[in-house]
Amino acid sequence: PEEYKEEDTPSSKYSWGQASKAWVQGFLQIKKQLSDLLFKEGIERIEVLGKEFDPNTMEAVDWTGPDPVQSEEENSGSPSSADSAESGVVVEEVQRGYTLHGKVIRPAKVKVTK
Repeated sequence: PEEYKEEDTPSSKYSWGQASKAWVQGFLQIKKQLSDLLFKEGIERIEVLGKEFDPNTMEAVDWTGPDPVQSEEENSGSPSSADSAESGVVVEEVQRGYTLHGKVIRPAKVKVTK
């Protein structure tokens, strides 16, 4: 349309970099407010990293351990750190888990050592 003027564009008021920063800051503030509200209502994150696997609060989506070929080679020499690693320990959180007033509403999806 002929009425459209260059000064009406958002870029004329501020740069797109500034707009992106403002959007990011706005979304981060909304996220913080939502997290605070959920915490006040009793929702808590299940902490899993470095802890022993608990099937009541966690779901194992992968089991990690030494490669069988490497294990045979390593067993001929001195014990490695992988051999001495504790079995059944969570090494990675794939998806966060949550509880509501102590009851699991979503188990944490984790990777566990063999």
